Amino acid sequence: MKRPFFLLASALILAVPSMAQDDPVIMKINGQDILRSEFEYFFNRNSQGEELTKKTLTEYADLFIDFKLKVEDAKEEGLDQTEQFLSEFREYRDSQAEEFAMDTAWLETMALQTFENSQMEVGPKGLYQLAALTIVPASTSEEDVEIAAQRMDSLYACIQGGEDFRSLAARFSEDQYAYQGGMLGWFSEGQLPRQLGQVVFALNTGEMTKPLLTNVGWQVFKVYDKQSFESFDEHRAAIYEWLREGGFYDRAKLLKARNFVEQKGWEELTDSVILIRYDESLEELYPEFGHISREFYEGLLMFEISNRKIWDPALTDSVSLEKYYAGHKSDYRYEKPVFKGILMFCRDDVAYHEIDRILEGKNQEEWVPAIIDFNMDSVQVRVMRGPFVEGDNAYADKVIFGKDNDASIAGYPSMYSRGTMLKAPEDWTDVSGQVVADYQDMLEKEWVKSLRKKYKYKVNKKVLYTVNNH
Repeated sequence: MKRPFFLLASALILAVPSMAQDDPVIMKINGQDILRSEFEYFFNRNSQGEELTKKTLTEYADLFIDFKLKVEDAKEEGLDQTEQFLSEFREYRDSQAEEFAMDTAWLETMALQTFENSQMEVGPKGLYQLAALTIVPASTSEEDVEIAAQRMDSLYACIQGGEDFRSLAARFSEDQYAYQGGMLGWFSEGQLPRQLGQVVFALNTGEMTKPLLTNVGWQVFKVYDKQSFESFDEHRAAIYEWLREGGFYDRAKLLKARNFVEQKGWEELTDSVILIRYDESLEELYPEFGHISREFYEGLLMFEISNRKIWDPALTDSVSLEKYYAGHKSDYRYEKPVFKGILMFCRDDVAYHEIDRILEGKNQEEWVPAIIDFNMDSVQVRVMRGPFVEGDNAYADKVIFGKDNDASIAGYPSMYSRGTMLKAPEDWTDVSGQVVADYQDMLEKEWVKSLRKKYKYKVNKKVLYTVNNH
C-alpha cells in the first residue's frame, strides 16, 4: 500500500455492567433492576447543572420512570424486534463503538509515524503549487527541437509582456494539463527530477522558470503558491482517514480484541470469532459506552412507540381534534385580531377584478386552487396565505392593517386582501398548531397514567438521595 503525501493529492446485546458494591440498585421497573450509575447518567445528561436536592432527584426519578415505562411498552409490542429498528440501532452502535473498541494508542503511533515519514519526504522547503506550459517537439531531431524552442520563446515573451500564464497554457500547452490552465497541483522538491527541483524550488511565489528542455519537451514552470508541511494536528483528520481506508482501524480493533481474549483465557480462536466475542462484550467492558448504547437503543424505542401512540394519532384524527377543541374552546383566544384569508398581488387591476369574480361564492379552501388554475397560461396573480396578525408581515400590515410602508412585489403592483377579521377562532383549524400540541400532551398524560397502572415499579429513595454524592 502506497503511503500518501498529505496535501498532495453480530448479535445485538445490550449488556448491563455487573453490579458492584459501589453501584447499588436504585429502582426496579417491570422486574428489572436499575443501577444507580444508569440513573446518574440520565440525571447528569438532562439536569444541566440544576441544584442537587431531594426534590430535584425525585422529579427526575419520575421522568426516568415514565421514560422506562414507555420503553417497556414498546418492547411488549415487539418494536425492538423489527428489522428497521435493529438495523438503525446497529449502525449507530457500531459507529460509536470505534472509539472504545480500538487500540487508540497504537493507532496514534501509526498516525505520528505516517506524519513524520511524509514530513521527511516533503522536505524543509514544503510544498509548491505549480503550473506548466509545455511544447512537445514533433520528433527528437535537432530541427524539430529547435522549432519547438522557437514556439516556446514566443509564448515566453508573451508571458513576460503581461499575458496570463494560465490562459496561454490552456490554448497552447501540449500536455494533459492544458484543460486546467496548466495547473499541476502540489509538489515537494523530491517529487521532481533533481535538477528541475533545484531550479523550481529556488523560485518565489509568482515567479517562473526560463524555458527548460525536459524529458517531456520544452517547459516553463510557474509557482502559484507555497505551503509548509505545518503541524501534525493540522493533518490529523486526513491522516486518520487514510489509516481507516488502509485497514489500520481493523488492525487496531483486532489488537485490543486479542488482548481481551487472552485475559479471558480463551485459546485457539480465529480472528473473526475473537472480534465477535469482543464486540459482544463492549458494553460491559466500557460502562460509558454501555450508557451511550443503551441511551440510543431505548430512545429509539421511545420515539417509535410515542409516534404510534401520540404523535401520529394527533396529526391524523381530525374528529378527535375537533372534539377536543370543542371541550376546551375557552383556552384558545386571540391576543390581537387575526385576519383569516389571503393576500393577492396582481399584474394589474384587470387581473384583480377577474380573479375576484372567479373567487366570489367559493369557500376559502377553494381560493388558492382557483388562483393556480387562473395562472395556468401566465402568472397574473401571486398569493400569500394567512392567517395574518398585525406586525408579523409587512405586506399584510400595508394592505390589511393600513400601515404606511414600502412593501411591494416587483411586477405585481396591485395588492388586495380577501378574507375575514376574527377576534376569536372560528374552529380548531384556525389554531391547529396549538390544538394539536395540547391534544398530544393530553394523550401522553393519559398514556403515562395507564403505564403506571400496567407495570410495577419501585424506587429505593435511600439510594436515590446518594446520586452524585457517594
